[in-house]
Amino acid sequence: MYCIYCNDNHDEATAFSDEHIIPRALGGLSNFTVRVCEKSNSQLGDRVDGPFIRMFPVNSDRFFLNIPSYRGRPTLDFGGTMIIDGEDRPLRYEVTGSEKLLKLEPSVDVVKTDTQERLRISGDPMDAKNILLGKLASVGAVGKKLRDELGNVVTKESIEIMIAERSVIHENPSVLMTLHIDPYDAVRFFCKLALATGFYVLGEAFGRSARGQRLRTTMISENDKIEDPGLVWPFIQGEPEIFRFFRCPTPMC
Repeated sequence: MYCIYCNDNHDEATAFSDEHIIPRALGGLSNFTVRVCEKSNSQLGDRVDGPFIRMFPVNSDRFFLNIPSYRGRPTLDFGGTMIIDGEDRPLRYEVTGSEKLLKLEPSVDVVKTDTQERLRISGDPMDAKNILLGKLASVGAVGKKLRDELGNVVTKESIEIMIAERSVIHENPSVLMTLHIDPYDAVRFFCKLALATGFYVLGEAFGRSARGQRLRTTMISENDKIEDPGLVWPFIQGEPEIFRFFRCPTPMC
């Protein structure tokens, strides 16, 4: 059976599955699919569909339009860093349809000597608590005790008190967020869209054509090997109307 993404025929033992030409996470319809080998389906999901869907402008539209994927409803990620005690600390900031999560990622500094190991833990109070409870269980399993900086034996109860007393509230923390947007993720995705649409309309002959091969090559290329979009899909008189969305009026567009 022919796979448009491999551009090859596979034997009957090769598993095939339906691949959404427009991913479900972008509102794709379940009947607008092509049959491809499962290996290509998985690889293209990770290499082409995923990076485009995760682009912040795209994912923002998904969030506000509330378009679900197989993993559920979309989440906006505003995570970044904030400065605490003069240090940049990673911060999770996620927004779902019903709640917001603002969480300082845990930091564990370990100082070892010949006789002891000292821990300095900071982060979200629940994360810090779980780290301490895990450490308490591990030292207890080998017959040792966990002590605080004053030499007092640490227990589950004292950990609860410690977390409550030492938690610090940061009012309206500022978050430095850096957006990484790779325009080639969009180029690869739209080449995949054009390739799959061509196969959907014209069949295997399109997949084996020079046009199909150029789209396929661009779809899997690294950034420094991708041609200008106008060279990938130039305007040609007489092409089927289905390709009107992929036409480029001049080679320079």
